[in-house]
Order: sequence, then C-alpha cells, then structure tokens
Amino acid sequence: VSYQINLVLVFIDVEAIEKYIIIGNKALETDNTIAKKAYENAIELYKGSYLPNRIYEDWTSEEREKSQLLILGAYITLAEILIEKKPIESIRLAQNALAIDATWEEAYRIQMRAYIIKGNRPQAIKTYMKCEVILEEEYGISPLPETKKLLEEIESIR
Repeated sequence: VSYQINLVLVFIDVEAIEKYIIIGNKALETDNTIAKKAYENAIELYKGSYLPNRIYEDWTSEEREKSQLLILGAYITLAEILIEKKPIESIRLAQNALAIDATWEEAYRIQMRAYIIKGNRPQAIKTYMKCEVILEEEYGISPLPETKKLLEEIESIR
C-alpha cells in the first residue's frame, strides 16, 4: 500500500488567492460585481503571512512578499470599488491593508476620501497626519504629491 495526496481534492490557498485576484483584475474593466466578489473571495482565503513559522528562512521570503502584495492590492481595489456606497467598509479594508504594511500610502488616501464622503473632515486630516508620521519614521520621506494634494482639497472644504 502506498499513500499519496489526491491533488484533485487539495488546493493551495496562495494559488487560489492569486487566481481570484486575476479574475478580479480582469473583471474590473467590465463588471465590478464579479470583480468585487473575486476580491472578497481572495480576502476571505487570506489568513496572514505566508508560513509565519518560517519567517526567517530565505526560501519563504519571495512567496511571502508576493502574497502580501497580492492581498494589499485586493484590499485597496475592493476599497476603491466600495468607497462611494460603503465608505465605512472602505475604511476597514484600508485599515486591514495598513495592518500588513503601515507605509502603504494608497490606503491612507482611501481612508481620507472615505472620511470626507462621511463628512468627517477632522478624521481625514488626522489620517493624513498619521501617514506623514509613519513615512517619516520608517523611511525619512514625506507623502507623495498626490496625497498632499488630497490634503489640500480636504482643507479647502468649507
């Protein structure tokens, strides 16, 4: 008797996540409903860092970075799809992205826009300030011109 894994019955979550994101990216051009569902499925499958018990082993770092970039893209793209109708959900998705990478500037911009949609200008400004502090602490840089421009637009709201 020999034992084998039946690959028909087994799936690899990282591969499934990537396939859902590919579906979402393709559908984004034509059908936001399909794209939204594909990104939601990818996010649902994501359970955190790739092989966290092997974090210091070089052979895992490339796949870990790849999966993080994929899921960050899914969080951000889904947040953009939802921002007009569900700004609070967009804020939550952006916060999840920031929990993975606190320097992901696009997530701060989404939060800022969502807070403005909700009519919360002080929180939008506070979000910019947090972004500015994190980028300075981590990399010694200031936010991108796009982020600064968004702040100026927010500050000009009367």
